[in-house]
Parts: sequence; C-alpha cells; structure tokens
Amino acid sequence: MKTSHLHRIFLPVQALLFSAFSSAAQAQPAPPAAAAAVESLPDADLELLGKAAEKFVEAFNRKDAAAIAALFMPQGEMVSSSGETYSGREAIQDHYADVFADETAPLISLEAHSVRPVGPGVVVEDGVVHFTTAEDEPVISVAYSATHSKQPDGSWLIATNRDQPEVTPPAEQLKPLYWLIGEWTLENEDGLRIDLVIHPDDRGNFLLGESLLTDADGDSQSTHLRIGWNPATSSIYWWTFDSKGGFTSGPWARNGDAWTIATAGYTADAEAHFVLGYHYLVLGHLEYALDLFDRVIVLEPRDTVSVQLRNLIKDAIVTDGEEAEEAPAPAMVDPDKLVGTWVSKRDEGTVKLVLTEDGRFTWTFDKGDKAGDLAGEFGVAEENQLILASEDSRLVGEVTFTDDSKLSFILAGGPRGDPGLLFERVP
Repeated sequence: MKTSHLHRIFLPVQALLFSAFSSAAQAQPAPPAAAAAVESLPDADLELLGKAAEKFVEAFNRKDAAAIAALFMPQGEMVSSSGETYSGREAIQDHYADVFADETAPLISLEAHSVRPVGPGVVVEDGVVHFTTAEDEPVISVAYSATHSKQPDGSWLIATNRDQPEVTPPAEQLKPLYWLIGEWTLENEDGLRIDLVIHPDDRGNFLLGESLLTDADGDSQSTHLRIGWNPATSSIYWWTFDSKGGFTSGPWARNGDAWTIATAGYTADAEAHFVLGYHYLVLGHLEYALDLFDRVIVLEPRDTVSVQLRNLIKDAIVTDGEEAEEAPAPAMVDPDKLVGTWVSKRDEGTVKLVLTEDGRFTWTFDKGDKAGDLAGEFGVAEENQLILASEDSRLVGEVTFTDDSKLSFILAGGPRGDPGLLFERVP
C-alpha cells in the first residue's frame, strides 16, 4: 500500500450512527465504531443518516463512483487536506472514477464521533474513515468533517466534506514490520555471529530489540534498538545504542518487499571515526569530516594524521563572509594518458590509483593499520575533472600532468590551499 495514494483519496463520508450499522459498514476489521454524540436530532433523521452511511460504504467498496456522487447535493463540494476542491456531482464522480481505476484502491469503514444540528435541516458530522488494503498493511485513518442538508422529501445529502489530518495510531504504522518479531541468528563463514531478539513494547507503539554481535575471537558488543513511527519525518524510524557508547538513528524506506535504512550516528571507536571522516572529506562534506576528526583526536590524542587533517579542514571552511579563491583554469588533459597505475606517497599514507582501458578504476588508501578502497567506473569531464564513481560514492578531482610520468590530483571541495596528491606512474 502506498500511503501517498491514500492521502489523495478524498472521502465524503456519512454518519455511522447506530452500533447495528457497524458490521455492515466495515469492509475489513477496523477499530470499534464509536457511538456518535447526537444533539436534538429526531430518531427518523438518525435512521436516514445511518442508512446513507451504509450506502456510501457499500458504494465505495464496490467501486461505484456514480453512486457516491449521487449522495451529494447537485452543487456539493469536497475539499482535500491538500486544498484540492471538487465542485458538483460530475467532478466528484470523475474523481472517484480515477481513484477506483487504481488497483491499490482500498476498502473502507467509518466511525462517526459526533453529529450535531447547526441550523434548520443542517447537521455537521465529525469522524474518522479507515482505509484497509491488506491484512499485513496498516489501516490508515483520516479524520473528516461533513455537512449534511435535509431535502424536501426528507432525505439527507452531503453539502460539503472536508478532509482532516491523518490520525493513524503509531502502532498501526508498524504493522508492515511485524514479521521482525521473534528471535534471529546470523552467522557467516568468518565466524561472525549476530543474535537478535525483537518484541513490541507494552502499548505496541514501538518494536524493541536487543542484539549481540560476537566475532571469531569471542569479543562481543551488545546493542539496544527501538523502532517506531516518527511524525516529524512521516516514516518508520529507528534508534540504536551500543554497549561501547555508540549510537545511530535514521528512517526506514520501503521498496516492494525490501527495506532501506538510512542510518547516521557515531561509534565510540577511533578507527571507525577516522574512516568515516575520510569518506566525508573525499565527498566534500567538510563540516561532518571536521566533527569526526575532532572525535578521533579526543579518543586518540597521539594520532598526528587526524590532527593535520583536522587543521586543513578548519582552514578550508569559509567563515565570516570570506570567499574561496578561484583557481586558474588548468591545461587540457588527454584522457588516454590517464590509463595506467599511479602511486602517491605522503606522510598521511600511500594512495594507489589504477585506471584501465575499459573505464574501470581502483583507489586504495593505506596507512599502516588504517586502510580504505573504492572501485568502479571513471570518466573525464570538462575542466579536467576526473570522476571516480563507485556504487555508493563518487570521488571528483582536478587532474593535470606535470610531465608524462607525474599527475597532480586536487580533490574537488577539498581544503583550501591543499596541494593535492602528486601521483607517479609505475610499471
């Protein structure tokens, strides 16, 4: 089910007035119907409004757009929560015809919370409509407010209907992840084992979990996790806290039967901070890189490489209205001359760049106990930009030849004044 699809469905809804109508007005199991609060409305009118409610639900669930439009006054109007307005029966019928053309169109049930007279022959109804698509999908709930007008023949028609905010309970939003509940074990051939237990909290608003990661040497790390609905991002979100002091958080995104988790946070491990900070530096996210190298220095005060990188980044961040100096246009580079193996050695470590005739590359960084690598495809853009693109990142730098065997590489977005890397061609 696509929630965005449900949000664009505007439902002019009738009152569910009697508990006897509850079973008839429900297409799929939904929250129990609340008894509507009624002020000075004759029983005969209550009965007519209740029957109209049944007609609306039945028409919607059999995808009868014409029958729904007939429940409105000829110039009836409905307004969606996004401000879209449909005026007149023809426009309303066309709208529902479009809704029902989608195979994912849900079934509905109603709850009326109040029905109150506001003038002779005019009542206002407030309630909630529930959308159901499948047993393992959330029942999406949206509030509504409808005005009904009594006709000369004694029947009631909808004059206006306005969609209100979504009111789906957080526990319902988690339903697509109920398959996670239980005990899980993952082991690989390197001796790494992860034991995970997931269970709902007492109110069902969160999934709580505990994981234990154990490596081949017997070293272990535990992690507490919490998964819930984040109204600020309108998505499922998780928060994790590990036994070494690290924490992460991020949204979950669904793609068919797969889920993608965009997680950001910090570990309490200096090496992990260094690797992440280096990648942020490569990608030009200097503020994030600066924060990470600051943390490395706190954890490992004797790491002089991190101190040097941190200082370069601080100099590169433009503050107080300063503007970065523009570099002169470099001489054009012959792309064919780039093919080969190149090595750059600096105090920070050794970088090896291999460019092949079929457009592939490998980039390897090695500094003793710290290492990293990228692999993928490369290309040359305007202004002599060498683009190294892997599956999940991209490294861009300006390249110039000092002679046939030496190549200068200056990282795009790198620290201001950084001389870059000087590569030498090797056999």
